[in-house]
Amino acid sequence: MEIHMLMVIFSTSVIAGQIQAAKLEDKEFWYKKGKDQLRKISETFAGNVFASATNVIIFIGDGMSISTITTARIYKNSKSDTNEGQPLYFENFPCVGYMKTYNVDHLVTDGAASATAMFTGSKTKEGRIGIDSTLELNCDDGKHPSSRLSSISEWAAKSSKWVGIVTNTRITDATPAAMYAHIPDRHWECDVPNEFKKCFKDIATQLVEDSPGTYIRVFLGGGLDVMGVTKSDYCRNRKKNLVEYWLNNKKRNGATFVKNAKELNDLKRTRTDFLMGLFSEGSMPYNLERDTSPTGQPSLKEMTEKALEILSKNENGFILLVENGLIDKAHHMNAVKLALDETLELEKAVELAATKTRKDRTLIIVTADHSQGLGFHGNTKRGSSLLGKAGDMNWDILFYGTGPGARRNNLSTCENDTTSSRYTANAHYYSPQSVHTGEDVVVYARGPGASLLVGNYEQSYIAHAISFAAAITAFANMITPQSYIVLLSLTLYIILSNNNITLKCR
Repeated sequence: MEIHMLMVIFSTSVIAGQIQAAKLEDKEFWYKKGKDQLRKISETFAGNVFASATNVIIFIGDGMSISTITTARIYKNSKSDTNEGQPLYFENFPCVGYMKTYNVDHLVTDGAASATAMFTGSKTKEGRIGIDSTLELNCDDGKHPSSRLSSISEWAAKSSKWVGIVTNTRITDATPAAMYAHIPDRHWECDVPNEFKKCFKDIATQLVEDSPGTYIRVFLGGGLDVMGVTKSDYCRNRKKNLVEYWLNNKKRNGATFVKNAKELNDLKRTRTDFLMGLFSEGSMPYNLERDTSPTGQPSLKEMTEKALEILSKNENGFILLVENGLIDKAHHMNAVKLALDETLELEKAVELAATKTRKDRTLIIVTADHSQGLGFHGNTKRGSSLLGKAGDMNWDILFYGTGPGARRNNLSTCENDTTSSRYTANAHYYSPQSVHTGEDVVVYARGPGASLLVGNYEQSYIAHAISFAAAITAFANMITPQSYIVLLSLTLYIILSNNNITLKCR
């Protein structure tokens, strides 16, 4: 009897401990971790001046693993006959860190939970956007307001900064949606199940009806179907044209809608304060396959340039998200050539942004939301094509752990042609799509506050670092008294020395 009672007590303790652990990983848990990381880094500032960032540009290479960056670098240099070690543009950034991407309930994250972490400062469960881990899927639980996560878009808007989003996926896809939406299921882009309609709007509707979506100045990407401009099976229940709704509500503020490259490039900066551009029904085509004519789709670089033109009109500064979501989509298909080319498209957009903005005023961050299982192996000689075979062996130099490439006998001719954009690399295990992997991803940073991103940290720390660097609203709630003393000392140092020295990383 005593043994039985002890077992009951022990089991109850374990269960209570598990419940407590789960409870702890709510937004307050992650906010505290962010504060602690900021305090740790701010205490190293002595003798250096921390310059405030007027603007912040975050580049996300969806699924851009370290192996993706390495092989994209070699692939680029092999095409131009330069040394394989010649770095990509953002690899020259002075500050480098590593980010841990696991979420609250999975070691390997999805894009919704990872984007939520980066843009709100709190990790959450898989598939959730803008909502922390405490919410149960029940409209009657009364927890919806308390589980809602504010984002860097809201913080920026409250600090009179403008916000923009550029993506080559749908503008309601997981990464861009994390800048403005609050929803427990990332797939509710254009409709919500009946039992949840009383407590949630779909992502597209939140974009045009709710804060902070209504504050965002620039949206460029795909998604004509989710916005109700065109009809598809994907959004068959969409009845309202949300672009017309958005235009009618913004028309007094110089709102413009564009649908092809010419309309985007011809747009006059002085006449536009709000811009929406949708260039495809769903996600935009891969760069190697897009229509490059004037009536076709703009490149990621062109969209980035136009977004910067609009946002730079605001003297208070801006926050801009630029995502290449097609890197991940290509990896999922084991389409390695497409993935490498899209990585180079991201590089072009980064270089454009770096040359168009002032280094002393603009913090630029380049990272990934999670990794992908691209491998690079074999006794490969320098000068070899990465899209070839490893030495004398019949192995692809580049390969995947999982994906459709495991069944090469079922693939079409172009998917077996290494020169094709649809070339499908070998995979070890079959799955309809390659799956994400869980290793850390690299963070490259340049500009004011870049030194905050050196080291190894949680993915949710990114939002805290941005808030600190740009001194936007949430910053006041995340800094400690000790850090205030450090910053006041640094301010005094600036006044006395009349210098503006940015902390150097390398």
